[in-house]
Amino acid sequence: MIADAKKTSAHPDTNRRGSLILCLILVALAAICVYANTVGSDFVWDDNGLVVDNPLIRSWSSIPRFFCQGINSRPDEGSYFHRPLQMISYTLDYSLWGLRPAGYHITSILLHAAAAAAVAWLAYLITGALALAGAAGLLFAVHPVHTEAVAYISGRADLLSALFMLLGFVSYVRWIRSRTASPLFLTLSCFALALLSKESALILPLLLLLYNASFKERCRWGGLSAIAGIALAYIIVRAALLPELIPPMEKAAGAPGIVERAPGFFAAVATYLKLLVVPAGLHMEHGKKVFNSFHPLVLCGLSATVASLAGAWAARKRAPLVSFAIAWFFIGLLPVSNLFRLNAYLAEHWLYVPSIGFFLVIAAFFNGTFEKAAHKKAVVAAFCCLLVCFSCLTVLQNRYWKDPIALFTRTLLYSPGNHHVYNNLGIAYGKKGLEQDAEAMFRKAIEANPRSFLGYYNLANAYAAKNRHDDAIALFERALEINPRYLRAYVNLGNSLIVLGRHDRAITAYSRAIEIDPAYINAYNNLGNAWSAIGNNENAVKTYKRGLDINPRDPVLYYNIGESYAALGDRENAVSSYMQSIRLAPRFAAPYYRMAEHMFEGKRFSDAREYLRKAEGLGYAPDPRFAEKLKNAGE
Repeated sequence: MIADAKKTSAHPDTNRRGSLILCLILVALAAICVYANTVGSDFVWDDNGLVVDNPLIRSWSSIPRFFCQGINSRPDEGSYFHRPLQMISYTLDYSLWGLRPAGYHITSILLHAAAAAAVAWLAYLITGALALAGAAGLLFAVHPVHTEAVAYISGRADLLSALFMLLGFVSYVRWIRSRTASPLFLTLSCFALALLSKESALILPLLLLLYNASFKERCRWGGLSAIAGIALAYIIVRAALLPELIPPMEKAAGAPGIVERAPGFFAAVATYLKLLVVPAGLHMEHGKKVFNSFHPLVLCGLSATVASLAGAWAARKRAPLVSFAIAWFFIGLLPVSNLFRLNAYLAEHWLYVPSIGFFLVIAAFFNGTFEKAAHKKAVVAAFCCLLVCFSCLTVLQNRYWKDPIALFTRTLLYSPGNHHVYNNLGIAYGKKGLEQDAEAMFRKAIEANPRSFLGYYNLANAYAAKNRHDDAIALFERALEINPRYLRAYVNLGNSLIVLGRHDRAITAYSRAIEIDPAYINAYNNLGNAWSAIGNNENAVKTYKRGLDINPRDPVLYYNIGESYAALGDRENAVSSYMQSIRLAPRFAAPYYRMAEHMFEGKRFSDAREYLRKAEGLGYAPDPRFAEKLKNAGE
């Protein structure tokens, strides 16, 4: 692909269009091949909150909520990111795959493949050089620095945002070179979709202006004004929906200000460039480091920034593509420059869009070298070796994402003493049944950060699982002292109180959870169970029905309503509720068994036997005495 370096016109002929399509397909296939081994990976880290434990993605009726709130499904966790398209993509995945992670990974791989092809397409439109475009697309497709965005399901926002930004840019270039308005409409649509995927897409207007300035393209101010109008409208609407840009913990007294954070940007630039050139030591959690202005990383990053920008200015006439690419890299970093406080001074997935500038420079280098080289095959061989090297590193890096224990253990090597990692490693151990190892990690999380409410919460859950409910209650209460709005701590506190027979306190805990989030279904379910446990089935039914107002398709709520109606002696409503539960969840065994009991009471023995058979087929273990009575009934 490097060998073809001839320039093309803005309107390529049929053969040229066919070559471009083939190039884009090859770039996409390269991306799919290097990330294919992520399909077997599990949910990790934020995937649990955004996907596994998120009830909202399980119903298309939640889509309006995605546009009106942040990505977190519960207000106790804060909502500082407005990314409805990311959440809609998870809803689509759930409708296709349920909670099988392979499907979510396939979606991410396909989005990355599309983004890589879009990089090549944009490069071709800008330069007219198919070889250079293919090289840039391939480098983007296989570079291991993107594993955090692609192999991590929660990195979906980067993929969506980049894809729509690139498609919007492609449409913009086509609009400038055409006399029709349809490409502008596509640009505006893609920009809006990019913004709904991730806030950092606000840099697109700057990149478009950069393109006009770098390549001396005419500015069509009407279209640019429309693009700016979308950006302004988004800022206003987002500010109204989510006025908080910074989590409360980041605004606490003593948190570093912008002057203290500024050196960290240059340290990040140095690290980013190192990872792009030598992608070794890739890992999560780089931390919230604050750097001294004379730290070696800061000085290296500052020098690289000044030299790069000076080089871009000097090359603006002689090599406008290089000038454009360097400026793209730094504009791409603006949203993550810690102008507003972020949860780290750098993250590898933040390079997803800025890296395009770097790959354009490398592609231009190989393309220019090829054109001047006496031994052109050597240049092609060198580029192929680079691609193979990056591809192998990507495949190897993907393996860390297959197993949460491997991922978090590796992360601790680079981020020792990180309480977030200890908590996540403990959860991973717990899922494997390694209870002692899990408890040890939770204790380490608390030692590393005595205000880690998640450390107390997770250790409390571990104690509750071992029936140490008094100890668990003390830890749940400690977690709630630190974070009084943590819903799951209230619910699990209530669960432990129920086991110990302290129903009044449990009802208070569940009620507090509902006060914090009136849409938290689990709290209604458990509160209803608490009312039922003390014999107040009237309140139980009312509570369950409040839950159904939020999610009218919850089979467990219908089953529990049936249980309460049965306790009240209302057989008709009990049967109706059990049947609705069965309609909503045909593989939910418990309502079949209850229907068998009710059919038996109504002397409909044939129906009772059929319901019992279905319950047993779904793994339900019936009361042997009832089974025997039913067997002998009617004989």
